[in-house]
Amino acid sequence: MTRRQKRKLIRILTGVLCTLCLGMVIGTVYAGNLNWNASKSQEAEEDVSKEEEVPAVKEVEEEPEEEELKEELPDDWNLILVNRTHPLPDDFEVELKSIGGGHKIDARAYEDYAAMMEAARKEGVYIYVTSSYRTMDKQIALHEAKIEEGVMMDYSYAEAKERAAEVVAVPGTSEHQAGLALDLVSSEYRKLNEKQEKTKGFQWLKENCYDYGFILRYPNGKTDVTGIIYEPWHFRYVGKKAAREMRASGQTLEEYLGAIPISEGIPVEYDSSMAETKKKSGKPSAPVQEAVPENAGTPEVSGESGTVSDPQVPSAPETPVEPAVPVVPEMPPADTTPVEPSPPPAEPVVPVEPNPAPTEPAVPEGPPQEQVPEVPADPPPQENVPEQT
Repeated sequence: MTRRQKRKLIRILTGVLCTLCLGMVIGTVYAGNLNWNASKSQEAEEDVSKEEEVPAVKEVEEEPEEEELKEELPDDWNLILVNRTHPLPDDFEVELKSIGGGHKIDARAYEDYAAMMEAARKEGVYIYVTSSYRTMDKQIALHEAKIEEGVMMDYSYAEAKERAAEVVAVPGTSEHQAGLALDLVSSEYRKLNEKQEKTKGFQWLKENCYDYGFILRYPNGKTDVTGIIYEPWHFRYVGKKAAREMRASGQTLEEYLGAIPISEGIPVEYDSSMAETKKKSGKPSAPVQEAVPENAGTPEVSGESGTVSDPQVPSAPETPVEPAVPVVPEMPPADTTPVEPSPPPAEPVVPVEPNPAPTEPAVPEGPPQEQVPEVPADPPPQENVPEQT
């Protein structure tokens, strides 16, 4: 082989080797690009799947479970909760007992009430009842009167109705309708306003009412809990055990029972059709008890709040009447509860000797006397007769 041929062969072999090397480099680079693209594609798919899953997780997190408000109120008659979000049942009934002056309370609370009033009088404190049990008709009349008063003060009807609900309970939501609430005033001041808390009667009740099963139902600073303004005259019977526990804890009845707050409950709204509905129901209601006739110039006391005027009202002559069945021992024969005034009789009628059949002794002409005295002892001299509602 000549030298020229050898050089030509070497060039050919060199070109082939270079071509092979170049092909290997190109193949390696191409394979690497393919792997890189595949990995990127896989990462992109994973990112898309993650993005699709995240909103589902967020939706679950953005919808917190709503806690259902529950309350378990006791069935005890003395702890029945009556407020704007807890109206009395439509079939509610109560056995009442007279406490004098045309007033009545739940018969089961009578003995504790009588004992409380007797204890106050023994300490020289004279307390009068201005409002007790009310019928539905009475509560409707008081509530509508308070709404009308707000309208006359240039409030809109909606505003007047809202303001009235804070002062006079919406019909069906008043404790007076349960026969467990009493509006009590002291002998030296008989108006239903915050000045009542300065009286001897209120101070005595504030310290001692719990021992007889009563509580100050609407204390100061608790309107957001009770739904009613501060009323230093409104007392409610709950029983001795509950009353003492509430005094120790400083709780209202709503807090003591663990009830749903007024602000979170569904309030009963009043509309004028309630009166018509009650009339059409045909359910009879007890007549409204009044101790002072309308012609005496006595203004109406407005529900949970109001003012009692203090006119000079002559009291009926006190006539000793022997009670048929004494309830509270050692009570005086005279009924000191204010009664409807009437002119004194010319001559008292001598009681007739009872026949073999049980009859009641005759009494002087005038309004019938209460057979069960309200409280023992006579009121202090030269006191005006308190107005009743």
